[in-house]
Amino acid sequence: MDDYRLNRNGKLELINGTKDGFDRLFNWNSTEFIKLNKEFIKNLRQDTEYDSYLKEYKPVATTITFENSSVSVKQIKNYFYFLAANTEKEWGFNHLTKNGWFSDSSVTIINSNHQDGSVGMSAVFKYLQSGYNLLGSGHSHPFLIYDHPENKHLLKARYDEMAYPSGFQKGGAVDFNQTTGDRSSYENLLNKYGGQIKANPWIYIGNPDNRPHFIYYDTTSFRRK
Repeated sequence: MDDYRLNRNGKLELINGTKDGFDRLFNWNSTEFIKLNKEFIKNLRQDTEYDSYLKEYKPVATTITFENSSVSVKQIKNYFYFLAANTEKEWGFNHLTKNGWFSDSSVTIINSNHQDGSVGMSAVFKYLQSGYNLLGSGHSHPFLIYDHPENKHLLKARYDEMAYPSGFQKGGAVDFNQTTGDRSSYENLLNKYGGQIKANPWIYIGNPDNRPHFIYYDTTSFRRK
């Protein structure tokens, strides 16, 4: 199959054609890679636009949709972790079915709009509108953007700012003055789709040290793990 590179902005590019029985996705400096099932590239859609300042094409939307897939949800989540930990952008992960975890009608979606402060759910809405239930939902808070020699002094401050869901205060209280972000998005989802939302959301922080990597939250509180 083929080798691909994942750039820091989330753009995927082919770097080498191979005769291996699988694809590989390397991170931006080729220090890590993950093996990919052939469905990953087959199901990938990445839209780009030309940046006249940088004089290159940059990604603006990426969606990888595994519908009724032979790839396990666990493996798809590993793809999500790799994308989140090796880019400067937020990524989303959502798993939906029509009849529980072992349904034949299932879809798992990884997506990004290549922002460092938000990720959309537009790819998920059409399935909710078709009667699917949301069994798992999470997104990443990007850490790689500050894992750079020129930004080392920002690491601790950045972690403190990203280590809780937007819509809460650092101490855990709800910030009712913030009407957008993680908490309000989840609240809006519950208000619109109610019983179809079967699990509370989580946030993944792809940092390499031993700080908490996950944040679990609902509309009133959050906890780190």
